[in-house]
Amino acid sequence: MANSPKGEGAKLRVLALPRQARTAELPDPSEEPYGAMLKRRQPHRAGGERGQALVEFSLVSVLLFILVFGIIDFGIGLHSWITVTNAAREGARIGAVHATEAEIITQVEDVAANLDMTDVTITVTNAEGASGEALTVKVDYKYDLITPLASLLSLASFDISSTSEMRLE
Repeated sequence: MANSPKGEGAKLRVLALPRQARTAELPDPSEEPYGAMLKRRQPHRAGGERGQALVEFSLVSVLLFILVFGIIDFGIGLHSWITVTNAAREGARIGAVHATEAEIITQVEDVAANLDMTDVTITVTNAEGASGEALTVKVDYKYDLITPLASLLSLASFDISSTSEMRLE
């Protein structure tokens, strides 16, 4: 070691230290103040707070269910509106190439097949007119809400209507 450079000797001396000197000593968790921080304290519940979570859930769950049913109603209503609009447009499109009134109604019913057809009214105007005249297809649908709260507000259903007009070719 006498011939070795100064840096290597320092490394050897550090490695030769006892194990306790090389590792950092961690405090004992049972000793203060570290033990108090590591212990988990259970919250103390008074006797009157025993059913508090159940009461809070029952109050909030009513609002949550109304919100969820409202979102579902809105989605189904939007789907119905899009279907009615598309059915009227498809009926007018097929009628623009000189289809009969029966063929137009059949096309509208095919496009609106996922709706309750007892609530659908189809009106076709000028189905077999002259070239260049306007053909009008009107589709009306009565949409019933599924939210039970809507019946309390006198809003159990509402009407969806779409009119499409195209020039006969």
